[in-house]
Amino acid sequence: MDRQDDAMKRSLKYVRTKHPPTWRVQLCNRNAGRKGQRVDWIGFEHCIRNEALRPLHASQGARKRRLRPAG
Repeated sequence: MDRQDDAMKRSLKYVRTKHPPTWRVQLCNRNAGRKGQRVDWIGFEHCIRNEALRPLHASQGARKRRLRPAG
């Protein structure tokens, strides 16, 4: 729990000072989410500082499902 708490403080300070792009914060939030209201702060910290991450292309975002014709 102490490691998670420390990682949370470091992550929030990093976001507050560096102002990473919104897409990066959203991506890391999605990756670090756990069931319910819990967050894996260590995973979030590693993700938010990862310079190798690139934004998703529009074709890689939410994909629409094709409906099958009835019959």
